[in-house]
Amino acid sequence: MGALKEKGYDPYVQLTGYVIKRDSEYITRYKEARRLIESLDIEMVMQYVQNMKRN
Repeated sequence: MGALKEKGYDPYVQLTGYVIKRDSEYITRYKEARRLIESLDIEMVMQYVQNMKRN
């Protein structure tokens, strides 16, 4: 999430796009963020996004 913020992206918007479209293009390559997100279980990412919305 830090890499997204550093590049000026809204992490909630980018992660939501990733979860809905299953497209890693929503995630920057900066600091290996795309490689990292692709290594995570999509269900775990979905839960994280849902928790972001509540906070």
